[in-house]
Amino acid sequence: MPKRTREDEAKATPRLSAVAQRRLREQQIQSPTPVVSESVVKVRKTKSTAQKRHEETVVPPTDISNDKLARERAEIEQKLQKRVSEVKAIGRDPTRILPKDWSTAQMSPASNASRSREESPVSKPSPARRDMPSKTEESALARIKREREEKKLSATTDDEDVEMKSVKGSDEDEIMESGAESTTPKLTQVSSLVPTDENYSVTDSASVFRLQPGETLVLVGVYQITVTKGSVNISGAKLSPSSPTQTIYAPMTHALPVIEAILSKRKQTTNSGTPGAEIRITNHHSGILEIGKLCPTFNTIWKGSSKDLGGNSFAPIFTSATNIPIVVIPTSWKPTLKALTKKATSTNASPPIIILAGSKGTGKSTFSRILANRLLTTAGLDSIAYLDMDPGQPEFSPPGIISLSVLTCPILGPPFTHTLTPTRRHHIGHTSPREDPAHYIRAIIDLLSVYRQSHPTVPLLINIAGWTKGLGLELLHDILSHSQATDIVFLGGGAAVIAEIIAPNTTTLHELSSVAVSSSSSSSTRFTPADLRTLHTMSYFHRLSSRGWDFTTPLTGFAPWVIPYTGTARGIDGVHILGETIAAKELCTAIEGTIVGIVVVAEHNLPESFTPTPTPTPLSSSADDELLLPAILESPLAPDVAECKGLAVIRAIDSTNGHVHLISSVGESEIEEWERRRERVVLVRGRLELSVWEMLLPTGGVAAAEKELPWISTGEGKRSTGAVWRVRRNVMRRGQR
Repeated sequence: MPKRTREDEAKATPRLSAVAQRRLREQQIQSPTPVVSESVVKVRKTKSTAQKRHEETVVPPTDISNDKLARERAEIEQKLQKRVSEVKAIGRDPTRILPKDWSTAQMSPASNASRSREESPVSKPSPARRDMPSKTEESALARIKREREEKKLSATTDDEDVEMKSVKGSDEDEIMESGAESTTPKLTQVSSLVPTDENYSVTDSASVFRLQPGETLVLVGVYQITVTKGSVNISGAKLSPSSPTQTIYAPMTHALPVIEAILSKRKQTTNSGTPGAEIRITNHHSGILEIGKLCPTFNTIWKGSSKDLGGNSFAPIFTSATNIPIVVIPTSWKPTLKALTKKATSTNASPPIIILAGSKGTGKSTFSRILANRLLTTAGLDSIAYLDMDPGQPEFSPPGIISLSVLTCPILGPPFTHTLTPTRRHHIGHTSPREDPAHYIRAIIDLLSVYRQSHPTVPLLINIAGWTKGLGLELLHDILSHSQATDIVFLGGGAAVIAEIIAPNTTTLHELSSVAVSSSSSSSTRFTPADLRTLHTMSYFHRLSSRGWDFTTPLTGFAPWVIPYTGTARGIDGVHILGETIAAKELCTAIEGTIVGIVVVAEHNLPESFTPTPTPTPLSSSADDELLLPAILESPLAPDVAECKGLAVIRAIDSTNGHVHLISSVGESEIEEWERRRERVVLVRGRLELSVWEMLLPTGGVAAAEKELPWISTGEGKRSTGAVWRVRRNVMRRGQR
């Protein structure tokens, strides 16, 4: 069989494709002129560009010669190439002007006949198809040619243009868009309330929010809230129009409280006519916003000072690009809260004594605030008792103190914002009871005795330290036996161990999950327990009773009390250092610049071995070196006869005149009351630390007058320049050095 050549293949008449056959049938139906058989010549496929292949198929009718078709095709291709070259020229030179007839250039000789028809107002085609005949009148050959030319028009760039376009219009744009997406922070919804003109209005004096039932609102800062319509819930406290105005403290050191509108039994509507709650938020400038000026560690806990907030003391948070921890009440807590509230309001039994236990970070303090707020606002109780046994993170006293308090209003802030004057308190001097557990238990027994004598008809909440293993478990067992608790709420895992130390048929154990804080990804804050103790201590010393706080100057700028400790008119009888035996000549070094507890005791309850020193104590053989020093107590005072009245900082010891320079927030009237009752004062030094920011001079930086700084000594460093600062801290035991 002879081999077929390429010319023979070109002369062969191929079959029409399915698409071509369908188009021919449509044309035969629409046109009255019969369509004769056509021959299809399949042209060899060529690449017009590096990325596209155009299939060129010519179907000449029998009445048109091949030469004529070839000439028309060459003419069309020439015009297309001319247009392409003009487009490229404009790309290289934007100032180039196209010829006037560029947009009206003819694509084929037969286009003039149809131009007037296509530009009629009935159907105005696009410029790319202006010279093409209508679909109802063109033949199958013309349609195939038109579609082929449209494909060529869509690919008017060569290989280089395609490559440049892909780089500029694709890769670079994708890189820029992906980079913008990666740097754009994602906002998370903090408050479910979406502010509009109807539910949020601001005036010079207040901000008014209108919330639908279930909607929440989160604010940061210090503000006062008044409910004008409906009811809201905040940290377990239910507030209504009959509730007094409450002051809310919401710093970023703790999870922010959430204001949630609840559906009250009495259907009330807002100004918009829908059921819900309406609250009025006003500023409350108490000086606590300025704590960052004294201690930069807490410079951003209020989201900037009041000046940064536009003169306001608060700001609403609707959305945030960072994690904002907020307080939520887990569903698993609600049955226990309801059961304890019902037991507290029951008239058939004695008031419950509820112990709140759990490891650190389980939400024990959060649960205690929520339960206390529910008892005071929902259960209708006028007051409850609160026994704070955690010396490391106390609720109503500065660190190092355990206390018994009576609450009459809800707790709407972290501990450093609501330091109260308790019914009775004891100085532990450490952040944990492990240093002297026997003294710790004796202090608790005394506080429980005071509760039974003074407040036997109100419920008692006991918040113990977050230490439930080893010695901590033994202390919990002693607390259970002495308190005779009716309920114990344990948060977190490990409740099985607690169940073993509970006597049968005496105490109800409630085991709850430890989820107490919710945020978009993390429930913790960036402040450590040591930071929070520093914050609480600073807040205590800078509190100006009910007038607020003063953080304009450190403690070194405060005018101290000058109290004698010798003679018959002495105001201080002695000094005791917990767990230490200090030589007389080292006493000043050991107590200057330290935090001490002010402990008062009746004169007849002083130890028999204690004798004040009214005469000078010789420190050396030279008579010129005779100095006056306070008397030293060798053992701590018993909690049942002594009581702590607060904390103080010993600024200096004037051993020449026998005076102690003392800085304290204790009021003058309270001191006069001690004198009237002839109570003696003993200063007890523990391990509580004073912030270094309190040691700075009020006139400026420490470098200006470092030799004049109290409680700080400098020494030569190992390098050729500079010095080493040594802050005199508490004296440690030999095993702790």
